[in-house]
Amino acid sequence: MVETRIVDSLADLDALGPSWRALEETQPDLPFSCTFDYVAAWARARHGTTELAVVVAEDHGQLIGTLPLGITTRRKGPVSVMELAFLAEGDRRDAVLDARRVSPGTTIKALLAASLALDAKTRRISLRYLPAHSPLTHHLLRSSEHNAQVRPLVELPLIELARHPGFTQYRRTIPRSAITSANKMRRELGMRLEVHSPVSESLFDELVAQHRRQQQVLIERHGRHERRSLFDDPVRERAYRTITVGNPSALAFVARTSAGELLFHELAWRRGGTVTAWNTAYNPDFAHHRPSRARLDAIEWLYADGDVRVFDLGAGRYPWKFELTPSFELAYDFSAWRGDDALGRLLRKLR
Repeated sequence: MVETRIVDSLADLDALGPSWRALEETQPDLPFSCTFDYVAAWARARHGTTELAVVVAEDHGQLIGTLPLGITTRRKGPVSVMELAFLAEGDRRDAVLDARRVSPGTTIKALLAASLALDAKTRRISLRYLPAHSPLTHHLLRSSEHNAQVRPLVELPLIELARHPGFTQYRRTIPRSAITSANKMRRELGMRLEVHSPVSESLFDELVAQHRRQQQVLIERHGRHERRSLFDDPVRERAYRTITVGNPSALAFVARTSAGELLFHELAWRRGGTVTAWNTAYNPDFAHHRPSRARLDAIEWLYADGDVRVFDLGAGRYPWKFELTPSFELAYDFSAWRGDDALGRLLRKLR
C-alpha cells in the first residue's frame, strides 16, 4: 500500500537523504536538478522565505517517490497569493520514482493527491518545466480534470552526440559562419578552452561577475531592460554557489585569450551520459568576435571525452541553439488555481 507524508523541515529532509540518494543510483538518466543534493541546496537557500512541502511516497516504509515542493508567496496582478511549486529551479523538474516496487502511475497519483490536499494553505499549484516524457506529465495529460491546465512552456534543444561518429562529422552540420568565427578567435585572440571540474570559488566568482556585466551592458547599450542576471537574486546566487563550488558533478567550460582575458563561459552539470548547460555569458568587450561560438570547442571536448551521449543546451528558443542542433524536447507547465470564492474566480481571470 502506498502511503504519503509531507516533509516540512530541514532536519526531516536531511533524514530522507540516504534513501533519496539510493533511489538516484537506480536511475542514471535522472536529471541532475532532481537529485537530493541539488534540491537540498535550494531548500537551505530558501529557508525563511519558502515553506518546505516535499511530498514523500512510501511502500511498507520504503521510499518509492518524492515530489520536492515548497510553498511561497507570489505576486499575481494586484494581489499576493500562496503558491505551491517546485522547490528547486532548473529546466527539468520532476518527481523521483522507484518503478521497481510500484508502478509509476500509482505513485504519481498518490504524490499528486497529497499535493492537492495542501489546498488550505495555497491558492495555486504551479509545476513548471515538466519534462515531456515524465510519468507526472503523462498523468496530468491523461486526466480529464487536469488536461486543460497543462500547456507547452518552452523548447529544450539538445545535441545527441551519437548521431555522428565524431566531432568532424558533427561540425559539417552547423553553419560555416560559426566555424569561421571560432577560427578567427583562435587566430586573432589566441583563444583557448579550459575545462574545470570541480569549479573553484574564485572561478565561480569570476564567472558570476561576467554574467552580471554582460546583462548590464545589454541594458545600458542596447536598451534590453528585460535582462537580469540570475545572480542578482541573493537566494539564487547562494543556491547555485552551494551546488557548484567543489562539486565533481559541476563543469565549467571557459574560453580565454592568450593574455588570459575571459571571453566566454558555460556552466553545466554532468550526470550519467548527459551534460546539462545552465548558465552562459560572454565578454561584451569582444562581442564583435561572437565569443559564444567558443562553445564549439566545448562540444569537441565532449566528443573526445567519449562518455557523453547528450549535451542539453538548456531551455530557450534561441536561434544559436538551433544552429547547433535540430533536436529538442518540450517542457510543460501545469497551473491550477484553487478556491471557488470571488478571489479564486478573479485569479483565474488573471492567468
